[in-house]
Amino acid sequence: MFSVYVNGEVKKEKKSTGVKDTELELILLPVHLYEVSIKYLNEKADTLSNELHLPYSNKSGKAIPTLTSDKPYNFTAMMTGRSVTGASISADGRFTLIHYSDVSDKGSSLSYTHLVYTDTGRLITGFTGARSGVAWIPASTLLYYTVERDGNKRLITLDPVTLQEETIAENLPKESLTFSREESYLVCSVPEEGPKEDAEVQQVLNMNDRIAGWRTRYLLHKYDLSTGILQPLTYGYRNTTLQDVSPDGRSILFTNSQTDYTKRPYTSNSLYQMDMETLEVDTLWRDNRFTGTARFSPDGKRLLISGAAEAFGEIGLHLPSGAISNTYDRQLFLMDIATREVKALTRSFDPSVSLSQ
Repeated sequence: MFSVYVNGEVKKEKKSTGVKDTELELILLPVHLYEVSIKYLNEKADTLSNELHLPYSNKSGKAIPTLTSDKPYNFTAMMTGRSVTGASISADGRFTLIHYSDVSDKGSSLSYTHLVYTDTGRLITGFTGARSGVAWIPASTLLYYTVERDGNKRLITLDPVTLQEETIAENLPKESLTFSREESYLVCSVPEEGPKEDAEVQQVLNMNDRIAGWRTRYLLHKYDLSTGILQPLTYGYRNTTLQDVSPDGRSILFTNSQTDYTKRPYTSNSLYQMDMETLEVDTLWRDNRFTGTARFSPDGKRLLISGAAEAFGEIGLHLPSGAISNTYDRQLFLMDIATREVKALTRSFDPSVSLSQ
């Protein structure tokens, strides 16, 4: 008696003894991996040999059978199974958060996070649902996440040692929030709805105005954790995007952008530094093209900037004469805040830089 399984599902079985020959036809989809297993039971009194012969007919000529446990890299391997989507280490280095995404063969997905000891990798606990987005507070060895119920968005911290939770802020804006480095305030992104469409006349301000919600603007606010006061930091027609908070928490970097369809890459942005005590703003650059993110150095005196090679007067270009730069080739630049001097750090580094810390 025997059973034949394909990817864990029974495709054929015989419960009687004395089976000599049987045939099973499998229709296999292309570019997929199939695991065929056979469970075979030969009773003691059975006169049949314990040898198993598996002749097969490959009608398409494209199926490749193997008896090894090695699995070729294919479409199924790329799109399904468990993958690591990110990892971060606590301020003291003792703990690590590992974020996972698990996609089943039928397409459903599950996101979850494991908290482990950095030195041994031993699992402490896992997080799913709202808590799967846990992150580290910048300076102390605490985790935080947000939950929303009945319109009240709460900020909750969690001790990785005791797993005790504490709510430290309530009634927060529903959009994103970022801790200051010294953990005294949050920078929140707060939406403001733009003018509504006229019911009788449809106006299109630019190409992006065809996208639902484009007229909504996102402005920065400061939430003081000691007082619970929410203070506006920016206002106006353009979106403002937080780039970073200085190591001492004294200032923030933020950008706004505008569209110009007459010049590639059709958008430009300006970078500003705001003093969080006086609210004075210093313009670091205005209407620069090809630039992306900006981050403070540990001493707060320089900026690590990502952008295309053509940024800052094309100082990152390293191409033959006449070649056109690919704007998806992201490079890194270093700016001295005091002098505004910019250096191209990855001009001779061929791969595109997708992430920097």
